[in-house]
Amino acid sequence: MRALSDVENIGSKNSEGSKIYLNAQTWAVLGDVADAEKLPKILKAVDSMEHDFGFPLNLPPYQKYSPNVGRMSGMLPGLFENGGVYCHATGFKILMDCKVGRGSKAFETLKKLCRTVIKIHPCNPEQNHMFLQTVILLIPDIMEDPTSPGQRELLRGA
Repeated sequence: MRALSDVENIGSKNSEGSKIYLNAQTWAVLGDVADAEKLPKILKAVDSMEHDFGFPLNLPPYQKYSPNVGRMSGMLPGLFENGGVYCHATGFKILMDCKVGRGSKAFETLKKLCRTVIKIHPCNPEQNHMFLQTVILLIPDIMEDPTSPGQRELLRGA
């Protein structure tokens, strides 16, 4: 559950959009809140969020504006907080995988993020490692153009 109101609960199985949030799942593990019974369910839920270019902040994205949800639901599906992939949230997912002994999943997630970045912004292969360090630190998210599926862009912080 992300938020409660008299009109609509956000982040519940009954929500129109955003039934699951990546950060809530990863931080439940990172903060040692998830017990042994819940951990496999959390890992399965996070794994179900995977796209070819990363892990969205939340799924499914809202398809139409909801005044009860606000700004997030007014964004195009798959952009920013409405189902977009944020590099820092993906980083938390990578840390979660490492913490629970899923090193290969952590590495695959990192490669997925890096492959997407290199495809979007190719650079000299000898300098890729320097570019990727910059990306992880400075580029907040990757978006998929809702009008052109498969077309991705990097969004740089202001």
